[in-house]
Amino acid sequence: MTEGSSTILVVDDEPMVLGVVKTALELAGYAVITAKDGAEALRTFQADNVRIDLALLDYFTPGMNGPDLFRRLRELDPGISVIMMSGYTEQLLEAFRNDPGFGGMTDVLPKPFLPSQLVAKVRGALARTSESA
Repeated sequence: MTEGSSTILVVDDEPMVLGVVKTALELAGYAVITAKDGAEALRTFQADNVRIDLALLDYFTPGMNGPDLFRRLRELDPGISVIMMSGYTEQLLEAFRNDPGFGGMTDVLPKPFLPSQLVAKVRGALARTSESA
């Protein structure tokens, strides 16, 4: 999957983060759907007319956090690419990614990040997904 043919679901409870991420990814050619929490993300993911290629999840969101949402998305689509992002330490994200209970975590993205770093992570994750398909 490449730019122009991939849809990305971005979940973050900070409106400014959602706006910056959405703009950066759209400028890179991706279709972007945003959600402010896990419940909204699940409703979007389960909609009949929406196909999500990659989910970019904030580790900490109200209600359903990133790890819980990750589990739910994987139940619905075991092949979905997922990038977990957080303002907490990269070590926390790496520990999460390497936890056997979260097998298949595509990548992690520590905050703050530059738009170029975001786009590079997304491209890499989508490339790995298409190689394994």
